[in-house]
Amino acid sequence: MFTAGAIARIGAVLLLLVLAACGGDQWPRFEAQDQAFSIRMPGAPIAAAETVKLPEGDVPLVTFELRSARGRFMLAHWDIANLSDRRLPQYYQRARGVILARGEFLAERPIRTAGLEGFEMRARALDGSGYITARLLLAGSRMYFLLATTPASASDDAERFFQSFTLKS
Repeated sequence: MFTAGAIARIGAVLLLLVLAACGGDQWPRFEAQDQAFSIRMPGAPIAAAETVKLPEGDVPLVTFELRSARGRFMLAHWDIANLSDRRLPQYYQRARGVILARGEFLAERPIRTAGLEGFEMRARALDGSGYITARLLLAGSRMYFLLATTPASASDDAERFFQSFTLKS
């Protein structure tokens, strides 16, 4: 038979376990410094900036990336003056090439998300570690590239990552 004190201690431990489990699955919202967008990742991403050569010239590329046991989550963006939606298929083909170098292509589709037009592609990682899903979205003169590489056991995490992407007004 348990005493009232023992039951209270067991209840407190169970409550702490429940709270820890709930809090442990929370993905913090990351907001860009320029406040153009926000996105959730299962931890704090590392930011990096570099200049890349594109047909339009040298373009600053900004990336936010997180690698964890849940997978790799990355958001990259670049701004190009006078970028039009006619250029989106060209950038999509480049992104598709990057994905094909790392995975067996499974599917692709045009998408509309966060009020933006774009493309989504999905592949099975060549090393058998899981899935690669990428989205390319155009917002005015800014191109967004979102990438999630997740183990098969965490494939819902990719959708969670993509669905959390929002543009700020």
